[in-house]
Amino acid sequence: MNKSILDSLGKIPPGTVFHAQDFLSFAPRNTIDQILLRLSKRGDIQKAYLGLYYIPVIHPTFGMIPPDPDHIARGYAQKFGYHIQVNPAKAANLLGLSNQVPAQIVYLTDGPTKSISAAGISIHFHHVCSKKLKGAGTKSGLIVQALYYLGQNNITDSVIQKIQFLLSDQDREDIQDLLPFCPSWMQKIISRILYHA
Repeated sequence: MNKSILDSLGKIPPGTVFHAQDFLSFAPRNTIDQILLRLSKRGDIQKAYLGLYYIPVIHPTFGMIPPDPDHIARGYAQKFGYHIQVNPAKAANLLGLSNQVPAQIVYLTDGPTKSISAAGISIHFHHVCSKKLKGAGTKSGLIVQALYYLGQNNITDSVIQKIQFLLSDQDREDIQDLLPFCPSWMQKIISRILYHA
């Protein structure tokens, strides 16, 4: 087997999701696919989805633990060149603005709407226009999604104060950059967040 690929795999933390493209600097694609397939048959790595693999985490009581759904979703998006963002309900929950935990794992994407089953986990991708993905992967992007979830009539002074507390100076700059891509009602809310005590 290709030593460079094996050495690289040895440095990957358990639970990390990866795909063949991650190793293109070491060998031709068909060689990489053969190596990953062989390692998965041996049980050294696990197949999460078509072309997606992970190093298993073995718990002494519960056995093999599936990877974090977020890692699977990001690996899937990278494999196909899509951009993704957590959905509004999840964003509000992550920021502590909602106690509701979404029943389904849903991501917004500029790729096609699709549901996949990976490592026994159902993940749904919902196609949206590109402007709804602005700020993906940043706290400012999460805040915009959370505001979509809460809606213009449910954003109280308390919510605004909570968001203000979450913002670093960099976050403030980032969310300012997102203003032109937000609906007018949200622009007013963000202005209150940024400029009013």
